[in-house]
Amino acid sequence: MQTMVKISKLLIVNVCTFILFLIQAVTGGWIWIDISTGVRPPLALLRFHPYNGVVLTVFILTHIYFNWRWVKVQLLNQKL
Repeated sequence: MQTMVKISKLLIVNVCTFILFLIQAVTGGWIWIDISTGVRPPLALLRFHPYNGVVLTVFILTHIYFNWRWVKVQLLNQKL
């Protein structure tokens, strides 16, 4: 059984991961528009994209850590 603290932490991690994913998608889309059309985005967005990717990766790994029990059951076919 999960504790309320773990569930609360997982909620925070999930919301942050979603927000970081949206930021990564927007900045990546803007970079793609720059490459294909030559419309320059603000330099801050170009610099922000790789750092956001690193932070997003950390949050994804944290999400997997909090859900590792489910991953074992579903993907590795192990019993609880």
